[in-house]
Amino acid sequence: MSKIKKGLMTVSAAGIALIAGFEGFSEFAYEPLPGDKPTIGFGHTEGVHLGDSISLEAGVQLLRRDAQIYERAVNHYVTVPLKQCQFDALVGFTYNVGIDNFRASTLLQCVNQQNTACINGQWMRWVYFKGEPVEGLRNRRKRELAVFNGEQVDMGNPDRVCFGSAGCVSFREALQESMREPDGADFGGAESS
Repeated sequence: MSKIKKGLMTVSAAGIALIAGFEGFSEFAYEPLPGDKPTIGFGHTEGVHLGDSISLEAGVQLLRRDAQIYERAVNHYVTVPLKQCQFDALVGFTYNVGIDNFRASTLLQCVNQQNTACINGQWMRWVYFKGEPVEGLRNRRKRELAVFNGEQVDMGNPDRVCFGSAGCVSFREALQESMREPDGADFGGAESS
């Protein structure tokens, strides 16, 4: 009996745009919720202090670096093959809740058991901050779960995301400038074989 080997995956440009859309861009460090860690750029928290500032370009670089940390975690802890949309959704989820929370979650167990009903139920349990439900987290989880399940999710134009007066970013260009063709990833839908 042979085992199917799970290959390492990377988050797609659509996955990066998904995270950026959820996190939003902040030029100045702030607390997303009272008592939360100071955040800057696209949800970056490491070494951030209130009063810090960042350019959009530096924020995109941090987003990509941070996403690589979370994609390594998802690759490490998920033991079953995933579709690209599932991987992107899990990286976005882990980016938000943290690696330790993802590793210890029942959701991860459900994913590794490939139990769809369990995944759907557990995903939507992650809507609390300090014991209180947060509507923004509920909305984010619904969209992440839709992406995981291969549904189309309207996140605006995934090729170009704008952040008020800070400017606009083309994540496909920023992530794939050395490639001749875009990766063709989208926010769910039909998967190619």
